[in-house]
Amino acid sequence: PEKALEVYDQAQRKKPNDATLAKRVGLCLVKTHQYKKAINYYEAALRMSPEDFLYSDLAELFLKLKNYSKAEGLLQRALDHGSASDLPTLINDVKFLILLGETYKNSKKELVVETLSKALDVQTRILKRVPLEQPDMNTRQQQVASHICQQLADYYSEEKDYPNSLKYYKEAILYADMDNKVLLKLTHLFLIMDDLDSCEAHCRELLQDPRNKDKATMVMADIMFQKQEYEKAIEYFRQVLHKTPDNFTVMCKFIDLLRRSGKLADAQQIFDMALEQSSRTTLEPGYNFCKGLYSWHIGQPNEALKYFNKARKDNDWGQRAITNMIQICLNPDNEIVGGEVFDNLEEDNSVLGEKRDSEKLGVRTAEKLLKEFHPRTTHGHKRLIMLQCYCLMATRDKGNIETALSTLTEMANTEVTYYIQLWYLYTSVYIPYFLHLRADAGND
Repeated sequence: PEKALEVYDQAQRKKPNDATLAKRVGLCLVKTHQYKKAINYYEAALRMSPEDFLYSDLAELFLKLKNYSKAEGLLQRALDHGSASDLPTLINDVKFLILLGETYKNSKKELVVETLSKALDVQTRILKRVPLEQPDMNTRQQQVASHICQQLADYYSEEKDYPNSLKYYKEAILYADMDNKVLLKLTHLFLIMDDLDSCEAHCRELLQDPRNKDKATMVMADIMFQKQEYEKAIEYFRQVLHKTPDNFTVMCKFIDLLRRSGKLADAQQIFDMALEQSSRTTLEPGYNFCKGLYSWHIGQPNEALKYFNKARKDNDWGQRAITNMIQICLNPDNEIVGGEVFDNLEEDNSVLGEKRDSEKLGVRTAEKLLKEFHPRTTHGHKRLIMLQCYCLMATRDKGNIETALSTLTEMANTEVTYYIQLWYLYTSVYIPYFLHLRADAGND
């Protein structure tokens, strides 16, 4: 890229108003990670030649750098033109609206649907005209429409609005019926919605496609898991892990399945396969998370904490690791407290010998871990509230327990399908204790 940059830069100086050359120079600067210089270059090029592709390139760079306010301002500027009906302008407007929707996903989520819906409206107008005016562009524009529908479906799925998500995935398939990536997303949605028959039907179709066979096999394993056909689920998971033993997402699900099947001893073979795959496996956050999960399930919570601690800083595994660490630290049986494995979190370990002090240390450690929990989704924010409630309960303070139970009751009433199991777990442990406190107070 450095040599190409030098050549393009020399050519561009000879033709300063050539937007195509400016684009190539900008792309080279981005590839060589000279982002600030690239931004300045694009902005200067736009002042001389405000071409649409320069707007989109610079907007994509702002998105890459997470500078959402500048991306929004630039895209609004690109869309700020008079009424236009020519195809090139409409096609560019759709591209800008898609990028704007992506910007809003990270900054103004309430505007995502409005923006992408507008993009789909414009794209629908384009599709009506393309077969007559530009028939060679028809396939590409159908793919753009499918992409917009997928973006809407993905957004609704993240917000747990599954009916709307289903609607737009189906619409995406209508525009691009050969796109098995959309079909794979649809099978995942059917799985979430507990429509196992539809999920299995689409999944068997995907199993015929070599490009998607491994992912479809994972979904089939999940289907069998949901149906409680554990032996079939285990077989599907084994197929995936034998081909890709370092697929830690599958390994995590497999360990949970083995626990439910009473076959946790079989997990060691999977760990051995992963270690044979690479000498660096023990450094992988996903591997350490799975080892932590396994240790927790076989009754070695302190070992579990050590493994989870190795994964807690990772972008993909960290939040789940922290969730599990907090639950271990707040273990109602007080068999472990967790402080001893976090020298950087808790320096005073001399109190571990005293049961009550151990409880307090466990709560303090959990509270410190909670500060590292930074949810990025609505689901994550609700999980944060639950973890805060667990910390309140673990203090064994009457007022804190009442506050936590009130919050959990409200959550259980509004999100029954997700929270009922956790609600049952903690009420079965803490409510008896709460009643015991009341009884003691009455006796006093």
